[in-house]
Order: sequence, then C-alpha cells, then structure tokens
Amino acid sequence: MMQGSSWLMSGESDHSDEGSVETTPAAFSRTRSASSAALISPASTTSPNVVPLFVELEALDSDADLQDPDWPGALQLIRDVGAQVRRERDRAEAIVQQAHSLIQRTVQQAEGAERRAEMAEAEAYEANLRADRAETSLRLAEERLQQAEELARAAQAREREAQQWLRRLYAGLKYEQQQLTRGTS
Repeated sequence: MMQGSSWLMSGESDHSDEGSVETTPAAFSRTRSASSAALISPASTTSPNVVPLFVELEALDSDADLQDPDWPGALQLIRDVGAQVRRERDRAEAIVQQAHSLIQRTVQQAEGAERRAEMAEAEAYEANLRADRAETSLRLAEERLQQAEELARAAQAREREAQQWLRRLYAGLKYEQQQLTRGTS
C-alpha cells in the first residue's frame, strides 16, 4: 500500500480561485460511486490543480472489495475487454475495407459514367457535324432543284418556241405544196 493521505479524504476544504469545494468524507460518499472514486483522488497534495490518474490506497480502506482483489476475475475482465477491443478493431477494419471498396466502386462507376458522357458528347458532336453536312447538302440540293426548274422552264420555253417554229415550217411547206400543186394543175 502507498503511504500518505488523500486530500479528498482529509476532511479539509479546497480553497481555489474559483471558490471552495466541500471535500469531507461524508460529502464525497454522497456524490461518488465505487468505480468513479478510484479515478478522482489525487496522487500528490502539492498542487490543487493536479488531477491524479490512480487512487491512493488509504482512500479506499473502507472498500473491502478493493483490499482483497479478485485477480482471476480482473484478468478475465482484462481478457474480455481485450477481446472486445479486438472485435471492435476487426469490425472497424471491416468497415474501413467496405468503405474503401465502396469508394473504389463509386470511383469506377463515376469514371465509367464520365467515359460514357464523353462518348455521348463525341457522338453528339459527330451527329451535329452530320446534321450540318446534311443541311448543307439539302441547301445545295434545293439550289440545284431551283436551277433545274429554271432550266426546265427555259427548256419548255425553247420547246414551245421550237414547236411554234415547226408549225410555221409545216404551215409554210403545206402552203408551198398547195401552190405547186395549183400551179401544175
């Protein structure tokens, strides 16, 4: 056992700049549980601002369970806690692995979607080019159609003119033949 006394069990009040705190054994026992009392008593009385990590054994003299500890139970508790920590670590590692896998899958899906979007964009660009070419071809075809219509109108006009000329020629030949046949008769 360690020698010395705890400032919490001494019955004195702690007077600090912030105010005073009652630290009598009766007040202390009203506010503590057996498990939390082991964590709050100071190891040294040199400074009131020092927070101890371990309890002084004199402060626990009234607790019979702590005077004769159950070492096999304590070891089993440590094993149980260690097993639980290992399970939690394994679970955390599995969760991290799943998260990495999910992130990797998401990145791959995003890259695939980006590639598909780029391909769709390239196809849309090519389709626009084809549409522009088709529009240009259509405009040229319309211009050729207009030229062909104009040529057809001009050809029809020439045909009408040629038919009129042929009619006049026929009429003239017929007239000449009639004149010849009248003059020989």
